[in-house]
Amino acid sequence: MPILLQPKLLRVLEDRRVRRVGSSQELQVDVRVLAASNQEPRKAVEDRRLREDLFYRLNVFTVALPPLRQHKSDIPLLVRACIQEFNTKHNAQVESCRGETF
Repeated sequence: MPILLQPKLLRVLEDRRVRRVGSSQELQVDVRVLAASNQEPRKAVEDRRLREDLFYRLNVFTVALPPLRQHKSDIPLLVRACIQEFNTKHNAQVESCRGETF
């Protein structure tokens, strides 16, 4: 997220209020935020690409996931799940991917 937008997100998280574009009224919101990054957040704070106060607001707990390249055996499982979801959503009957049958 661009550094100039981060204060707006921080304000919403702290005040639990938003104002729609073009409106003069604020609405109360109850939200949960799940944030993900492909970069180390602490390094982004050091490099001033992530506001420190926003980092601490979002960093309630961390779940570190290794990159998929480190556990390639999960790829067929993920492909199967995606194919099943696609088939259900689009009433399709895809059975394989690149010649592989799942």
